[in-house]
Amino acid sequence: MTTSWATFTTKCGRIGAVGLLVGFVILWLLATIDVYEDPETFNPGRYLQNEFGVKPGVDVSDFRNSIIFGGGRRMCPGIHLANTSLALNVMNLLWAFEFSASTDPKTGESVPVDLFNYEKGSFYIPVPFSCNIKPRSSARTQIIETEYAMARTVFEKFESTSRELEAVTA
Repeated sequence: MTTSWATFTTKCGRIGAVGLLVGFVILWLLATIDVYEDPETFNPGRYLQNEFGVKPGVDVSDFRNSIIFGGGRRMCPGIHLANTSLALNVMNLLWAFEFSASTDPKTGESVPVDLFNYEKGSFYIPVPFSCNIKPRSSARTQIIETEYAMARTVFEKFESTSRELEAVTA
C-alpha cells in the first residue's frame, strides 16, 4: 500500500493525517510550563517582557513566531501573506467593534467563557459561545457600510447562482 507524505500508518493498520499529529506536538511544545509562566492562562501582558512571552532567563535564541508554518525546504511559501492578512483583519475588527462578554438576561452579570471547552474529535476547535459585538461608533458603522457596498460591486461578478454551480458539477 502506498501512502503520501501527508499520511501515516499506525500499528493497527489505520491511516491518519500527519498534520493532526504534528499539530498536537506543536501545541504541546508551545504550552510547556518550563518555558511559559502558567501557559493555559490568558495573559497578554507576558509579551511585554519579551517577544515570545517566556519566563525570565529562558533562552529564546532558537525561537521564532512562524513555527506553525513549518521549516526548511517544506516551509509554507504563504507565511508572510498569512501573517499580514491575519494582522490586518484583527486590526480592522478591533478598530471597528467592541467585543465583550455576553450578559445573563436574568442576573445581568457577565457570562464567563470556558477557555477549555473544546469540541471532541479530530479537530481541536472551541465550542461556540455567546458574546457581544457592537460597532464602536455610528461613524465607523457608516464607513463599514460604504466600504462593503463598494466591495460588493467589485466582487459581484465572481458570485454564482445555484443553477450555474449545477451546470459546472453536472
